[in-house]
Amino acid sequence: MNIILIDPPGAQEGLNVGLGYLAASLHKAGHRVKVLDVNNNKLASPRMLQEIAGFQPKIAGISVKSSTFFKASRIAEQIRKQFPNVLLVAGGPHVSLVGRDYFNEDSFSDYGVLGEGEEVLPKLCGLIKKGDSSSLDGVIKPDSSGFDRPVFVQDLDAVPQPDYSKFTGIQQTLSKTRYPVITSRGCPYNCIYCSVCVVSGKKWRARSLDNVIKEISKAKKQYEIKAFEVLDDNFTLDIERAKEFCRMLIKRRMKLAWSCPNGIRTDRVDRELTSLMRRSGCDLVMVGVESGDEDVFNTIEKGESLHDVEKGIRTLKNAGIRVGGYFIIGLPGDSIESTKKSVEFAKKTKLDVAHFNMLVPYPKTKMWDWVAENGRMLEDYRLGRHFLGKPMPVFETDDFTAEERVRAHYMANTMLRQYEFIIPPEYSRVRRMARKLMLLGEHDRSSLVSYLTGGLKRRLQRELSRPR
Repeated sequence: MNIILIDPPGAQEGLNVGLGYLAASLHKAGHRVKVLDVNNNKLASPRMLQEIAGFQPKIAGISVKSSTFFKASRIAEQIRKQFPNVLLVAGGPHVSLVGRDYFNEDSFSDYGVLGEGEEVLPKLCGLIKKGDSSSLDGVIKPDSSGFDRPVFVQDLDAVPQPDYSKFTGIQQTLSKTRYPVITSRGCPYNCIYCSVCVVSGKKWRARSLDNVIKEISKAKKQYEIKAFEVLDDNFTLDIERAKEFCRMLIKRRMKLAWSCPNGIRTDRVDRELTSLMRRSGCDLVMVGVESGDEDVFNTIEKGESLHDVEKGIRTLKNAGIRVGGYFIIGLPGDSIESTKKSVEFAKKTKLDVAHFNMLVPYPKTKMWDWVAENGRMLEDYRLGRHFLGKPMPVFETDDFTAEERVRAHYMANTMLRQYEFIIPPEYSRVRRMARKLMLLGEHDRSSLVSYLTGGLKRRLQRELSRPR
């Protein structure tokens, strides 16, 4: 049976790992699979529909994040109109978050998959092929049948390694982004703003390191990758496992740069681990600081202290690894003054970059309930953006209004001279320059930005002094 999988356009580049795993699992089950990577290849609707028509699928699966819901729904609508006999299956983080309510948002899909679909989707496709409509764990339908509970894979080594050869434009995508690797899934922590435990489960499950290294080695040979990124939510939860991973990279002379852009917990690092990370090629780690104001930080139930965060950053930087921090604007108790404390924390710890994220509350999180009780929703949370584009708060409180949150965003990036994060998207040439500046060291970057902004200031002064 022909099955097409679609990754809708989103704000960030990068391969959809979930679809890579699904493509491999469906192929193993005997299906013919194609993945339309609309996110990285920006396929216009006519071209996308042409690709679907040429493949003649029986089933179309669409990966849905909350931030891509509206574009995903539009794609589903187009497929339903153009190919009425194609069955639509929606999956991904957003479907898991809202469960059966998804069909109140999307009237086009025939099925929804909750949790991890590598085991569920091939079973569903097999039933569809037989004309059977029996209920499955992890599958929901618009008619309220099916079981409204997610399924999580327990033996990750039993899942076929992701197959990106099915993706449109794979070589072009990998020329712009690092190869993505997930070595573990799940999160046992209870951060009030995070939905990972809903989407991936609270139980932490890990692949064997031999399995992981095999995937990286294959990608190096097949795609000639020069770097990869570990996208685990808790890569260093088992510190000894993380150390052994680094030792294996060193022993096998992989000679690949790698990073942890999703962030690691700073209370789960030590000097030996950071040294091994650097020796094995790790060049960048992001950490979740969230807030440099201890009173605000203590509200988020992260299970570590701000002192732990500071110590972990210092340990990473002492090993020669570039460190970036994620900060959240809008946590309980947050304010302009709290944001200033976050800026001072970023300066004190000498972070190489500080991303100030406009908080978006998600269903089934404690933050969602807190906003319902203490705040006012201003926009649909599905329209919320964390980092990219113009800051747009989706909620506010009496103590921290939307206007103040936007001001906090601009203030923080200005105080840190991170002008690349506040340049409007229409200035594409300037944004490309800004990305290049990020490759420079902190001092060189600041000096060059000062030079450029100084030149702009002189030009403005000359323009303003002209007689009118």
